[in-house]
Amino acid sequence: MLNEMMNRHIVSDTVLSYLRSHLQETDNIALQKLRKEAQLKKLPIIPLETASFFRLLMKIQQPQYVLEVGTAIGYSALLMAIENPKIKKLVTFERNPVMYHQAAFNINNFQLSNKIEIKFGDIANQYSKIKLMQFDLIFLDGAKSKYLNQFNHLINNVKPNGIILIDDIFQGGDTFRSITQIRHRNKGIHRHLNQLLSEVLDSQKYTSTLLPLGDGLLMIMKN
Repeated sequence: MLNEMMNRHIVSDTVLSYLRSHLQETDNIALQKLRKEAQLKKLPIIPLETASFFRLLMKIQQPQYVLEVGTAIGYSALLMAIENPKIKKLVTFERNPVMYHQAAFNINNFQLSNKIEIKFGDIANQYSKIKLMQFDLIFLDGAKSKYLNQFNHLINNVKPNGIILIDDIFQGGDTFRSITQIRHRNKGIHRHLNQLLSEVLDSQKYTSTLLPLGDGLLMIMKN
């Protein structure tokens, strides 16, 4: 199931091949190596085209305080910290113990423990502790069924004109299909993602867009 989800993309194979043969996510050789190793092992990391977008966003926005939900092996957190030296603190949550330990190792190996703080567990148990913290950028890339709940809580942690990025929003196109066409085990994800899209895209409180990168990226700016 994990491999199936990782291989989802919303653009044609021809376009995807062009993107992945022309785009670059970093000049850091060690991080490039980490991405290639993760791909060989089929570990969950953001695809190259999304990583390339992150690189540009880091240089444009230059966020100083970042929150990430879904660390995996730490690739995206490392990418943001490496491509944006102005980051002062990046807090990232991971609830899978295997991924958590691997990410902690990688962050330490890249000597970025002073900037990246990795926390083990579900962020839902930490809302009260981070209630007063404000972030320039929040990246949601964990359990898709929890995106709606996370967004409703964490929108209060975004600074004015801050950005929330939500990954894998298209679910291989399933998000836009009738719920009667969705597998029973995925119906909850389908309902929550559609409710999230409705709340965000129809609201005057946000400026938002959908990017056809990977399996879809929802970008939201808090007005």
